[in-house]
Amino acid sequence: MFQVKATLVEFLGDEQNYPCHFNHGIGDEFVYDGEEFHGRLCPHVITVLMPKLEAMYDAGPRYVQPPYYSPFWYAPLSARDASMKDYDGVGWRALPEDIPEPPYSLKALLPKGSFAYPTNARRDVLKDVVVVCPDVRTSAAFKLKAFDLAERGEAAPYFRKQMAILEVVRRNDSIRMGDVRAKLSRAHRDEIYPLAASVLLAALAEELEALGYVRAAGGQMHITTAGEAKLEGFKASATEEVRKALEPELR
Repeated sequence: MFQVKATLVEFLGDEQNYPCHFNHGIGDEFVYDGEEFHGRLCPHVITVLMPKLEAMYDAGPRYVQPPYYSPFWYAPLSARDASMKDYDGVGWRALPEDIPEPPYSLKALLPKGSFAYPTNARRDVLKDVVVVCPDVRTSAAFKLKAFDLAERGEAAPYFRKQMAILEVVRRNDSIRMGDVRAKLSRAHRDEIYPLAASVLLAALAEELEALGYVRAAGGQMHITTAGEAKLEGFKASATEEVRKALEPELR
């Protein structure tokens, strides 16, 4: 599970003539840490934000919006042309051009880079997860990012198991994921929730890799500099009672 941050990155509409009545400003942040919400958020944004926030809480930086996979975004403009039906099956003529639009047109609400001519060199349309305020006059755009592991609420037991995994990888650099379970203490394997089933450990390690705390190469796992810092930060913040309870992995 992941902490998720939503940042107001731009107004796609005319914020000067149609100001945001919640007084949002560029750079405003709203964070869900797995247990609590932090920051101000207009109630009208909640309905569009929460489904994506919940998806990223589960999937983290691995989350991809399904429309991302459509090749549609990389097809520039077209015109109806019945004479082309034998070629494309429908009857379109491709137009290798772009049409300039005035500021604050509906085109501004399209995903960045979509239908562009010349066509994008990279497949990046809808790569970023962005939600837009329903007030189309102002259209405040919030970019979502899963920026760290969730450590609180229902995520706490899983996070602590991830810290145990990091310690095992740190002590046994270049270790196979399948060998991690055997390196955990009996308590971590058979007593401390959640039980360390191999499939669960693999899922937790995948989250660590998604955030760059470990890297996998040639079937082996290695802790990264960021992973070392994350592990040491947890140890430093843990009480003596917690460190003792999680022996021997975190002593």
